Amino acid sequence: MRIYNDKQNNSSKKSKQTCSYCRDEDHKVGDCPHISGDWAMFQKLTIPSSDPENWTNNPLTQTGRRRWNTQPWTASYYKDPTGWSKWYAECEKAHEKQQKAIARAKNKKQGKKKASKCGFCGSLDHNRRNCAKMQAFREKAIKANRNWRQSFYDDLVTKHGISEGALLTVKKDEWSARNTRTEVTGTAIVTGINWDELHSGCDLNFKNPNAQSWRTDLDYTLQQFPRLKVVIDGQPSVIALGSEMKMPTISSRHSSGSYNWSIKSVLSQSKTLKGQEWIDQGHADAVDFVIKKRSLEWLTDKGYVGLIEKWAKKVS
Repeated sequence: MRIYNDKQNNSSKKSKQTCSYCRDEDHKVGDCPHISGDWAMFQKLTIPSSDPENWTNNPLTQTGRRRWNTQPWTASYYKDPTGWSKWYAECEKAHEKQQKAIARAKNKKQGKKKASKCGFCGSLDHNRRNCAKMQAFREKAIKANRNWRQSFYDDLVTKHGISEGALLTVKKDEWSARNTRTEVTGTAIVTGINWDELHSGCDLNFKNPNAQSWRTDLDYTLQQFPRLKVVIDGQPSVIALGSEMKMPTISSRHSSGSYNWSIKSVLSQSKTLKGQEWIDQGHADAVDFVIKKRSLEWLTDKGYVGLIEKWAKKVS
């Protein structure tokens, strides 16, 4: 899943936190100086702000900040009528967070202790470390990934013969100046597949695989795409599996189209087989990572619980 892969790939790089409301790098949302004024503005139904001192009228410059500072873009978006509803929703959420932060600071100053509760299921009877629901969900998630990996392997390797060493015919469309489409083909040899990243999150539209919308049933951060490293006519490239494969384990609408090339046919099947340990492992490290600091409510809202329920019931 993306949040796990990003953590692994950037383990030595700690990104600087920014305010989730105004995107300033100098403070967090609990200390944001813009929220109270903006929220008061919304209560008076005066939008956009006519105050020349309001941050949306004076977005931060790029000087001395990270290259891709997002505050100028955010401020510009909020000033446009198309962004007003989003601005209100973000301000309401930020105001609530800030009020909670103020209350926590006040209680801490007064010596009041917040009642501890489980960060996963919300129970007051135990903490996350002793949560039976979290342990049961962990086992179900690993089982779901095992089932998915077995099904994916049976389809990709056993049925289609695609793994490292497979020889493929690939195709892509090229367009002329007169807008005429021509199909171009090539010969590719598979040199690698992102096996260790693959899990049930490749099934982006697990509720309705035939949906026509580009909206997915699974949050972006929990998704994954299968990618094949190939050499096409002597040139290294990466291709997606594409809709031509018609594999029930992936949402092919979303895995195709990211790259120019797609698979047309298999010329020679691979003799390199993936070991059983890849299936048995069930992407356990990523499961532990995603449930370590996230609640069951969050996982449900992001579609992860529904995905796991589907694949845990699948028979390998």
